[in-house]
Amino acid sequence: MTAELARGERDGTPGELIAQLRDSADTHHRAPGAGPMDPLADTMIHGQDIARPLGRDLRIPTPQVVAALDHVLGSLFYGARKRFRGMRLTAIDAE
Repeated sequence: MTAELARGERDGTPGELIAQLRDSADTHHRAPGAGPMDPLADTMIHGQDIARPLGRDLRIPTPQVVAALDHVLGSLFYGARKRFRGMRLTAIDAE
C-alpha cells in the first residue's frame, strides 16, 4: 500500500510532498486492520530504520517500547503470534 501511494506521489516537488505530510499529520486514519497503537509501533520501528544507518542513537523510553511491543505481539495486524509461535521472547532491559 505504501509503495503504491509513493509511486503516485513521485511527480510532486519536495515542497508539495512536505506540505502534504504536514496536512495529514493530524489525521486519525489508519491502514485497514490497524489499531490505535500501530502508529506508535510504526514510528518507533521505522525511526530506528532511519537512525541506525545514519549512525544515530534513537533512544525511546522503555514504557513506550514495552507498550508497543505488547501490542504488536497480540495484534492480528502483524501476525506475530504465527511468526513467533514456539519462541519465547524475554526482555533483558525491562520488567
